[in-house]
Amino acid sequence: MRQFRLIVSFCICLVVALLASSCGSSDSNQVDTTTFVATTAVPTTTAPATTTAAPATTAAPATTAAPATTAAPAADADEGMCVGLVTDVGQVDDKSFNQSAWEGVQRAADEMGAAVDYIETTAAKDYATNIGLFAENGCDVIVTVGFALGEATAIAAAEYPDVDFIGVDQFQGAPVDGVAGLIFPEDQAGFLAGALAASMSKSGIIAEVLGTDLVPPVVAFGEGYVNGAKYVNPDIEVIKTYHPGGIDTAFTDPEWGATTARQALENGADVVFGAGGKTGNGALIEVAGEEGALCIGVDSDQWFTVPEAHPCLITSSMKMITDGVFDLIAQSAAGSMPSGNYGGAVGLAPFHDFDSMVSDDIKSMLATLKADLESGAMSACVWDADSNPACSGGADSSAFDANGDGIITIGVAAAGPADDGAYYQAVVDAAIKLSEENGYASPIVIDEIEPANASAELTNLADQGVDIIIVGASEIAEPLAELTEEYSEIFWYCNCGAGYPELPGLAQSLDDGAEVGYTTGYAAGLILQANGGTTAAMLGCCDLNFEKEFLLSFTMGIEDVDESFAVSYYPTGDFPYDFNSVPNATEAFNTAVGDGVGFVLPYLGGAHEPVVQLANEAGIPVSSAGASDVCTREGDLTWEVASRFDGGDYIRAIFPQILSGDVQEGQTKVFKVGIDPEPGAVICNATADQQSAMDAMYENVASGSMAGDFGAIKGQAYGGG
Repeated sequence: MRQFRLIVSFCICLVVALLASSCGSSDSNQVDTTTFVATTAVPTTTAPATTTAAPATTAAPATTAAPATTAAPAADADEGMCVGLVTDVGQVDDKSFNQSAWEGVQRAADEMGAAVDYIETTAAKDYATNIGLFAENGCDVIVTVGFALGEATAIAAAEYPDVDFIGVDQFQGAPVDGVAGLIFPEDQAGFLAGALAASMSKSGIIAEVLGTDLVPPVVAFGEGYVNGAKYVNPDIEVIKTYHPGGIDTAFTDPEWGATTARQALENGADVVFGAGGKTGNGALIEVAGEEGALCIGVDSDQWFTVPEAHPCLITSSMKMITDGVFDLIAQSAAGSMPSGNYGGAVGLAPFHDFDSMVSDDIKSMLATLKADLESGAMSACVWDADSNPACSGGADSSAFDANGDGIITIGVAAAGPADDGAYYQAVVDAAIKLSEENGYASPIVIDEIEPANASAELTNLADQGVDIIIVGASEIAEPLAELTEEYSEIFWYCNCGAGYPELPGLAQSLDDGAEVGYTTGYAAGLILQANGGTTAAMLGCCDLNFEKEFLLSFTMGIEDVDESFAVSYYPTGDFPYDFNSVPNATEAFNTAVGDGVGFVLPYLGGAHEPVVQLANEAGIPVSSAGASDVCTREGDLTWEVASRFDGGDYIRAIFPQILSGDVQEGQTKVFKVGIDPEPGAVICNATADQQSAMDAMYENVASGSMAGDFGAIKGQAYGGG
């Protein structure tokens, strides 16, 4: 048996030679998986099309259960059996997720005599190549580690039908022949960790430091942790932080993990859950230096892999990855490996040195919770939060009952059509969803409000017995200074945007239009570059100041891809605030087509979807203007870019904080590109090279290095400078 480490940056011919020798040799070259290598990559953002990633379905998958025992099979592996493992862009010695899978492969070497190798992927574009190296060189089983390799694994399974594939954390909506998707109920593991954290906390504040929310298992851990903590103590505060970067950096950034954990400690947290490979390990090690603080590891029993965390490590939220990988390899050797989802086990690790701190009552509670979660008697309320009545208790909103009738009613004021499929509808839909989730009455919506009539319509809304009023945008916000005083018993919220003054009776959110415009322009530039185009069109209202900000930054983004690219602006409406004129927008679009544009940004409201339809018919790539869900939206229309400044996303993000009292009237939440997951552009079907370029661009924006450029744009847009 020969074990060695392959780095994809080696020349391909050398890798092929090493692989061939590995699967046919009995030499030993033990891999050192104990060295902790700190990386210092700057966080990057690969923005998802939706705020929170989730499995394709919330129904329970058809899953083959793992056997109760993981003892080696009676028969040894076939003579010359070769097992290869391909990591995601994380590292095999991460002392957590990848290492657990590799230890399952190593167990096959020790107990079954298999020859085993691994490849650490350094770039997502190499997934297929790395899998192919093992397949072409005769490996019988290939283990691919991580959600992101799911597509490449399924394609390889069709290309190499004689190879058995094990996809760790790769949920299958429908069974894929030749692939066992090893999945785990991470929501249950996170729930148990949260229940323990809340039980042990003395400050009433706990935290979690997580990898990217682009990976559903990470979301399951994170949201399960919150729900478990709230189950034990509904009043507990949970500081939850996802890494802002993409999959390529979110799990290999221990410095960010340490910094984030330190911030949580300084904000009063006394128990911290670290779930994100080396990033999470950085959090654990940081907490270990804080006297009296506790930490919880993830994936494996990290007592044995991160000894630096011993001063705080009370337990680990475990996925039995090692056992699951080995079980499936053993079944492959026996010729009986199943296709489809294969369910692995989860649980909490022993409490080790902290065992005496955990009371018998807490231990009994955790045992009961584990049994109830496994049996289905209770839910962690992550994937079924909307469909399971047991999960829909809703927040305590009695403090918002302005008229004392025992019913909470939200009023929504929209400047454009409530069904425009763009910015205005996103706000209305979010209010409807918020009401459903919390058991409120159906919202009262007044849409297509003209600025000149804003005072009368907002007064009309306030007089209908509403308790909360959501004002969709700044064009109808002028009367708010007076109305928030006159109707002070109502809670007022507005996504009013930059430049709107703070008011003591108004909670606000805003984003940085220059940041969002720049990311949209950069995405458009990459599409122009790929398609051979040179010019883009922005269709707007009437050259308003916030349109100027977006146009200038959009242009800067395109020119940063290729300085020869150009942007033209086409007005479509009457001053002020007319974003809904379909005839004018149609005429402007036709003019742009005549001018030979290769990309269209309809920065419009009610006229947005009609222009998208025209662009689709003409074969011209098009961007959304606000809506974040267009990359996955069903229907006849298609978008190439989602320019996300979605008022609905902002409502979904800020209202839990409003209902908990963390955000109050008079305060403003600023959504930042590359820091918050909501704002910024996404290429819907980006190539690997395009996504890499977008990641690097997000990293640059998030670093603050472009703040001067964005400031200059604002000066020009709002001050004429």
